[in-house]
Amino acid sequence: MGCVQWEAKIDRYIDAEMPSDELAVFSAHLQTCASCAAEALEHFQLKRQIQVAGRCFRPPPGFRLHIERILFQEEKTWLRFWKSPVRLVTAAALLLVIAAGIIYRGEESRRMQTLKQLADIHVAMLASSNPVDVVSSDRHTVKPWFQGKVPFMFNLPDLTGSQFTLVGGRVIYLHQISGAQLVCEIQQHKISVFIFPDRSDARASIATPNVFPKLFLFNSETWSEGGLRYFLISDAETDDLKKLEQFLKDAARP
Repeated sequence: MGCVQWEAKIDRYIDAEMPSDELAVFSAHLQTCASCAAEALEHFQLKRQIQVAGRCFRPPPGFRLHIERILFQEEKTWLRFWKSPVRLVTAAALLLVIAAGIIYRGEESRRMQTLKQLADIHVAMLASSNPVDVVSSDRHTVKPWFQGKVPFMFNLPDLTGSQFTLVGGRVIYLHQISGAQLVCEIQQHKISVFIFPDRSDARASIATPNVFPKLFLFNSETWSEGGLRYFLISDAETDDLKKLEQFLKDAARP
């Protein structure tokens, strides 16, 4: 397939809407074609800019209170209708249910936003000709590289003799919180390992889902260990992610 045909599919790739077999072929193509890799990266950056612009315009904190006040200042006839204490209690209960629903949906939206941003970072890594800043399969080279670059320390497992290969890593930012992105490989499938602090201020910004869904065509895992929050994202099999998760958990435990 020529580059002209691939370029027509870049948007589907960035949006993770490609079938899994085509995704694997296109990912391999990006590793050898600088033109397509640059085009994919440009599309990804444009998508991120649009997402950031969309988040810049949010209602002020007092917006909901302002709307509620307007609702309670309706015509006197409407107020007289609700003058009964029973009706007032019922109305208050309904408002509480509605408010709880709005808060819940907002929280779920924030959680999904976190997952989508991590998926975008993973896609950008796949499209980049330089996916990591420290290139090494040696954990004793990769781990020290992060010292002073992220506000936490972590241990890496010894993957010697396993199906996995450590490719390297880089520093990333999610909601202005710095974290580590490690890249591992299994049978030509790249796995992003994201690590962030699991302290209270980070949890407030990086919403963690109760159930980690399948992100488009990617399989994903998340857990907390030793004061750190881990995310795995890849098109590799779920069983492979579970195996890597166990390696990381064992390395994090004293």
